[in-house]
Amino acid sequence: MTLHTAKVVDQVEKTFQESSFDTTRIVSAPKTNCCDVIATSRDRSKSLVTKIVENIDTTSKELFTELVLLGYFLRATPIVIGSCNRRQELEDNTIYFRMDGHILAFNLSTLMQIVKHNIHPHKIAQRGGYMYQIDGEEIKNLRENQNISRKSLSEALDISVKTIAEYERRKMVNSQIKHVELLEKILQSPLKQPVRIFDIPKKTKKIEQNRPSSQTNNSEIAYEISDILADMDIFQFWTSNSPFDVFLVVPGMGNQVQVVSGIFSNIQKEDLERLYKIARIVNVRNKMGAVRAIVEDHDDAKQCKKIGVVPIESKELKEAKEPKEIVKILSKQ
Repeated sequence: MTLHTAKVVDQVEKTFQESSFDTTRIVSAPKTNCCDVIATSRDRSKSLVTKIVENIDTTSKELFTELVLLGYFLRATPIVIGSCNRRQELEDNTIYFRMDGHILAFNLSTLMQIVKHNIHPHKIAQRGGYMYQIDGEEIKNLRENQNISRKSLSEALDISVKTIAEYERRKMVNSQIKHVELLEKILQSPLKQPVRIFDIPKKTKKIEQNRPSSQTNNSEIAYEISDILADMDIFQFWTSNSPFDVFLVVPGMGNQVQVVSGIFSNIQKEDLERLYKIARIVNVRNKMGAVRAIVEDHDDAKQCKKIGVVPIESKELKEAKEPKEIVKILSKQ
């Protein structure tokens, strides 16, 4: 992380805190973390997982993929704050979609407008140029009230009748700026709609379960635990670039995501600090199971309990013979 980017992280966190958001800053390995700041509004209605970069087009796909998945598991909106893309500086009050729309990117000024002043951008930058978001149902109502046919409207905009029909069938649709401005002139009504980032439907991304990598904490133990989980058909997703080690979805627990924050054989002070931050993240969301840590001995288990992290001794998992025993272990509070 460059000095410039580190300063932006400070500004982003300050912006959230001044706008009635609770924040957790992820400070370990900032260059490779998929997320730098997790922010949740104090009324618990909005949550964001935020990565700060300079160029939104030079970050690895793997890192962005884990940011998307972190948003999915934490029920949060994944956003990237940057200063430029591969061509130019990011424009104020403009949303840049990345990862097929799973990630929203914009500059710091735009973030401030959104979270501090509730002013949402209108302009969208995507393949094909700049767009505005418009209300298709409103276009239909205005057109019919003014007895304007789809054919005459399509001719005025130099687009097909089919495109006009597509607009009118959808509540919100993106259209080229020149078309929106002409529509507003013809229909004599403002049509541009703000892009409210918290109201954008979350895109579902198929998540393929995986196994630990050589980068996973205590990888030998992790491999052993992963084999046990796989034998019992427990969904597992191991991360490489997030503050968590693994997410689990266990049959018999209502598809609730279980967070395993780490696997430890000899817990250290920095491990406890990390666990505390992770516990705070999950507790702030208040919709997921407690944070769990897989530990090797009873002393480590006691350390975890002191900071509100549910310990699971690895021998419990190794001794489990069927899924319901895993459910019982993970149901501990």
